[in-house]
Amino acid sequence: WDERPLAYEIEGKRRGTYILVYFNVDGEKISTLEREVQLSERIMRVLILRGDHLTEECIQKDTPAAIAEKAVEDHAKKKKELEEKKDAEEKAKALELAAADVEDEIEDVAADDDKVPDAPVADSEDKVDDVISDDDEAGEEIEGEKE
Repeated sequence: WDERPLAYEIEGKRRGTYILVYFNVDGEKISTLEREVQLSERIMRVLILRGDHLTEECIQKDTPAAIAEKAVEDHAKKKKELEEKKDAEEKAKALELAAADVEDEIEDVAADDDKVPDAPVADSEDKVDDVISDDDEAGEEIEGEKE
């Protein structure tokens, strides 16, 4: 079962672990088993009972400690599931906020683009033409000097 207070103090101890064991053994070996158990320093008391009247269902039934252990495991499992669900919700919310921030950033950039005047394309073409015509003139001067 589990650790519990003893009904009375035994060898200076007030608490002990109760253990319930079902087993089949030849009747002649019970006295040997009792003697071995009584010699053990870890076992304070032992009680061996005949269980012919017990059904298999009764023997397989969970002990109070097993029931408590299952309850603790179930509680831990539910707690973990709730924490995982909460974490997933927090991550989803963070992603939504990040997506909203990105959308705001895109809108800000688009608004800034509307404020900046477009550079006239003709000006840059004129500059290219000027450079080309300057090169042409320089080339003509060099050819004139050769002649």
